[in-house]
This record gives sequence, structure tokens and C-alpha cells, in this order.
Amino acid sequence: MAADKVPANVSAGTTYLDNGLIYINSAAILSVKLTTTNYSGRRAQFKALLRGYGLIGYVDGSKPCPVPLPPRKRRSGSRDTVYELWKRQDQLVLLAILTSLSEEWLPR
Repeated sequence: MAADKVPANVSAGTTYLDNGLIYINSAAILSVKLTTTNYSGRRAQFKALLRGYGLIGYVDGSKPCPVPLPPRKRRSGSRDTVYELWKRQDQLVLLAILTSLSEEWLPR
């Protein structure tokens, strides 16, 4: 199945895509959005959530972005899938974080 196709498995607010990416619908999992008064509790919840899915490294730096392969090192017409999948997962983690914020915390 192509990387952009519909998910392979969906459960409890989390979607496991066929290409190995994990999409977390934080609004479905965490019932209260981050506000100015609930930071400590929400931080603990989110860290546990990311650790549970093996995604904490995207946030704390322990899973750094791989160096992209220069085009001359790739086979003709091939893509750097390790790099591309890392960047896509990183953006899905960022999306999960942003959707868990109350409007007062959202970047403008």
C-alpha cells in the first residue's frame, strides 16, 4: 500500500499508518486542553502518551533527524524514505501537541 493511503489500523484516537507512522488524535485521548492553570498535569499526561507510543524522542531530542542522503547517493529516481518518514512523524507529533493546546496557547 502506498505511503499516502488510508490507515491500516485505528484505535482509541490513534491511527497506525501502513508506512509505520503514528497519528495521535490528542483531542480524542486527552479530554482537557492545555491552559495556563493545568500545565504540570498536562505535561505529565503528554509525556506518558508520547513514551507509550515510542515518540518521545521526537520531542526531547533523543531521536534526532537523520541526515538526508545527498541525491548522488540515492539510486536513480529513489527517495530518501528514512529521512522523509522521520520528518513526517515529527510533524504528526507537532500536530498532536498543537491540537492539545487551548486557544490562548496557540501560535498566532
